[in-house]
Amino acid sequence: MLNRRGILALLTSAGLVVMSGTALAKKKIHKSGKNLLGAKIKRNGKHHVDKVGKGGKATVDADVKDGKVATMSIIDAEGKEITGRKVKTKQKMAEATPHVMNAGASSGLMQLAQLDWYYGWYFDYDDYDYYYWYPADEVYWEEDDWYEWY
Repeated sequence: MLNRRGILALLTSAGLVVMSGTALAKKKIHKSGKNLLGAKIKRNGKHHVDKVGKGGKATVDADVKDGKVATMSIIDAEGKEITGRKVKTKQKMAEATPHVMNAGASSGLMQLAQLDWYYGWYFDYDDYDYYYWYPADEVYWEEDDWYEWY
C-alpha cells in the first residue's frame, strides 16, 4: 500500500519525465525552397530565400548555378555563415497546395504513388530545425553526399 510520501514521490518523478521530454523537443519547420526561391532559380548567384530565428535576424541564402541550387546557408545576426546539411526523402514534405488522388479512377487505371526523391537542406538554428525542400531536378546532387531523412 502506498503512503502519502510514496504517492508524492511518484507524481514528482512522473512530472520530471514529462518536463524533460518537452525541454528536449525541437520544433521542425518544413518549407518549400522551390516556392521561396521562385524565379530567382533562373539567375546564377547567391539569392535571399527566407528570414529565420527569433526576430527574423538571420537570413537563409541559396547559391544557384545553371538553374539548380548548389548550396544553402544561414547568415546569422553576427555575420557568421552556417552551411546546411544536405538531406533527401521520398516524402513530399512541403508544397504550396496538397495533391489529392481520387480512389476511383474513371479510366480504370490507378495512378501509383510517386517515388521521386526530394532534396533539401537542414539547419539546426536558434532552437528550431529548418528544412528547405526542392524537387530533384532543381538541385545539384551526387548520390553519396545526401543523408536520407525519414
